[in-house]
Amino acid sequence: MYHEIFGEIMYNFIWVRKYELCIFGDTETGFLNIIGEEEEEIEHSQIEAFKEFELLKTNLSKEIEKALFDYYQSVVYEYRDRYGDMADVMAPIIDNVDDMKLLLRFEALNLPYSYSNNERIVGVLFKSAWEIEHGVAVKIINGEIVGVGYQDIVL
Repeated sequence: MYHEIFGEIMYNFIWVRKYELCIFGDTETGFLNIIGEEEEEIEHSQIEAFKEFELLKTNLSKEIEKALFDYYQSVVYEYRDRYGDMADVMAPIIDNVDDMKLLLRFEALNLPYSYSNNERIVGVLFKSAWEIEHGVAVKIINGEIVGVGYQDIVL
């Protein structure tokens, strides 16, 4: 189906298409995931969240990088303890934002349902070297980063 804002999207339990994001100096391809039912219209808040993200994407990408780095710094020693001999591979010590590109891969831009008409929610999901099972996500509400953690914060 063609959507005037999202372009060509297809339904596979959610609306989806490929999506590119420049993060950590590289353009990575993942997915745009729009949560919804095939027979229902996409929510206005999801459309507005996407439009806002696209408008602010350059600045938000830098803020996302910093938020992910700060989050990693807050959890790295806990993960290093878990990984023992594999700590330097799974959760290495890094000292700058650019090194995060060695640990994360962009997976998806997620547009979940909003339970409030004035909330424009975007989740930016990543595959993670240190958190293989749950991945990592950045939650953005109304153009502001409000959380970083397991992907379930935006699923």
